[in-house]
Amino acid sequence: MGRGEASGRSPPSILSLIRGMFADPGQRVTAVGAWTIAFTGGAVVGALLGGALLEFFWWGSVFLVNPLFMVVLVVAAPLVVPESRDPRPGGFDLPGAAIFLVAVLALVYAARAWPNMGSRVGTWASRWSARSSSRCSWSAEDGSRVRGSTS
Repeated sequence: MGRGEASGRSPPSILSLIRGMFADPGQRVTAVGAWTIAFTGGAVVGALLGGALLEFFWWGSVFLVNPLFMVVLVVAAPLVVPESRDPRPGGFDLPGAAIFLVAVLALVYAARAWPNMGSRVGTWASRWSARSSSRCSWSAEDGSRVRGSTS
């Protein structure tokens, strides 16, 4: 689940960094385009590399590739990516966190109850998770309403 979660969290974080680093709209368009090419190319190369590793090495070798990239990233990022902070950071989004917790708990409940209850629980949990996820998206897009800010 960790790899999937990281894959899901990476694009918004990277796009946020691009927005902060490139104030000029022309440069930002170029940066987003370069990131899109790299992201898509990584998906293609990753699938090919994973297939090659599975063909010639033991199956666990596919999990040894990511730590190498992470070491390079952890060393290089502080040197390459400039520090950026929001001058007016928002507070903790308690309603969004609660909704996210409901979504995750519904999925965990479904995974734990599936063997005993069958697809009935999966249908129920997936509906609740989808509803909660859509509410998390709404609160993330329109955080001013969630936090009660008038600006």
